[in-house]
Amino acid sequence: MERIKKGDWSNTKLSLKKAYSQKVEPLGLFKIDEDFKYLIIDYNTDDLSELISTLDDTFIQVFPEAPFHYFFLDEDFNRQYASEEKIKVLFTSLTLLGLLIACIGLLGLASFMTQQRTREIGIRKVNGAP
Repeated sequence: MERIKKGDWSNTKLSLKKAYSQKVEPLGLFKIDEDFKYLIIDYNTDDLSELISTLDDTFIQVFPEAPFHYFFLDEDFNRQYASEEKIKVLFTSLTLLGLLIACIGLLGLASFMTQQRTREIGIRKVNGAP
C-alpha cells in the first residue's frame, strides 16, 4: 500500500493485480471523504464472482469497519428508468385511445353528412329536381 496526498485529502491507494487470462489494468481503491460514497470500477473479466470476492477481501482490508455493498450500473439505470417506461406506455396508450376516438368522431361526422345530403337529394327529387 502506498500513501498519497492530494489537496487536503489523505487517501490510501491499493493496487490489485491478478493473473487473469486477459489483460487487466491496475485497479485503485481510494478512501475518500464522506461526500463520496461510491467507487466505479470498469472491469474486463469473465469470472465475475472471483472479481467480486477479490474486491470484497480488499475492501475489508482497507475498511474493516464498513460493510461491502456493490451493484451494477446497468441494473441501477434500468431500475431508475422503470417508472419512465411505465409512463411512456401510459402516454402511448392514451394517445392511441385519443386517436381512436378522433377517428370514430370523423366516421360519425361523415355518416351524418351523408345522411343529411341523402335527405336533401330526396327532398329535391320530390320537388321535381332532375
